[in-house]
Amino acid sequence: MFYALVTVELYRCDNAFDYWGKGTAVTVSTGVQQAPSVFPILACGSGSGGNVILGCMAKDFMPEDLTFKWTLKGGAALPDVHQYPSIQSGGKFTAVSYATVKEAEWNKQVYECSAEYQGTSTKVDFKKPITIPQKHALLYIMAPSQDQLKHNNTVTLACLATEFYPKEHTFTWRDKGKKISEGITTVPAVEMEGDKYSVTSFLRIPESQWKDMEANISCEFKHVAGDSKRTAGKTPADCTKSIVATVIPPSNEELFLNNKVVLKCKVTGNLDNIDKVEWQKIDGTPLVSTKETEGTSEMHTLLVNFDEWANGTQFTCIVWHFESGDTIRMNYKRENGNEPQPPSVFILTPSEQTSSEKVTLICYAKGFFPKEVLFSWLADDKPVERTQFQTTQVVKTGRGYSVYSQLSISAAAWERGVMYTCMVHHDAAFNTQMRTIVRTIDSLSKKATTVSLNLGLPRNCTA
Repeated sequence: MFYALVTVELYRCDNAFDYWGKGTAVTVSTGVQQAPSVFPILACGSGSGGNVILGCMAKDFMPEDLTFKWTLKGGAALPDVHQYPSIQSGGKFTAVSYATVKEAEWNKQVYECSAEYQGTSTKVDFKKPITIPQKHALLYIMAPSQDQLKHNNTVTLACLATEFYPKEHTFTWRDKGKKISEGITTVPAVEMEGDKYSVTSFLRIPESQWKDMEANISCEFKHVAGDSKRTAGKTPADCTKSIVATVIPPSNEELFLNNKVVLKCKVTGNLDNIDKVEWQKIDGTPLVSTKETEGTSEMHTLLVNFDEWANGTQFTCIVWHFESGDTIRMNYKRENGNEPQPPSVFILTPSEQTSSEKVTLICYAKGFFPKEVLFSWLADDKPVERTQFQTTQVVKTGRGYSVYSQLSISAAAWERGVMYTCMVHHDAAFNTQMRTIVRTIDSLSKKATTVSLNLGLPRNCTA
């Protein structure tokens, strides 16, 4: 799709310029010479091969003789240029030309189209528009002070919207849901640093209306980036205490088995008091997340780029309270600092034969950094259900971490010689770390059993 950069007229086509044909030839024997009006046409997206198509339209000229020239602004002519034959309508002509440029160059260059007609040139420039993302407003309502209540028959409330973009907006004041039309003064919006705006609306009402026990004064701010509402009257100062937010780090199962980094923000409490919940980067950039609601809890799930997570980028879950405008901010970033170290992995076999119907196998991983690690077990190369084994909490040991996983199996399976494999998944390992244990009855296996129980296993890990 193409659209004109000027506001006078809008021209559209479908990501390419179609040949119009010559139309109907008309010979004009007499007439008034008229210069063209020239308009730029810009593709709404890049074409194939990383190219962008720029169009130039000349309208309402006569006679027909007109040519286009394409150049870099103040520089060389463009090589990939096409001009369609003019078409005639109502005794006047229209012509179109287009140039194909590299998208990488379009991001930084200025191009010029010149319509050459009867010894004169009409020029238009092409420069990639700067797109400023929409920004959601932070909205605050300020109730009248105690000093106002003591000395005046009227009170003034203020509603401040800040850090929003674009500028267009509307305020609406209401009392118990009914729109208020009088006593409102809204000052012009002020541009802030960083392409953001701030604006304040004031409401003056009788003191008796404010002191009414049923008073429920609300300020609504409508904006293309999202609407907001704040209420004053009977909001307790500690209203956010009824809301609890918790950040749940990425699960190791998602990280190592599904190759996903998933952050979750769980918000619990009176959900009616929540205006919105949003994940942001440390610079305030909003991030797209999904929401699931169950009872009095909301779960806001964010899929994170692996490299950003691995580099220790900070992510913040922000909860806006509906009435007060207060926020809860919960930060998360991955622990970094030391050089990544893969784990050393050992399988510890039972130290001796027992009469128990169960046999316990232990897989011990130590000396790894960072701390994210995941165990998996195989029985004769078939996955063991994760509910059938337990893994301890990761323990800090020196500059690294240690952890172990415990698998209980039947003595009968052990005696049959079922082969059990422990796999330890870790980010610093080039390949999945594996150790395999095979129950045998020869003397070599017995010796291995003895050695495996003397590998520096902490006392609380012994079987």
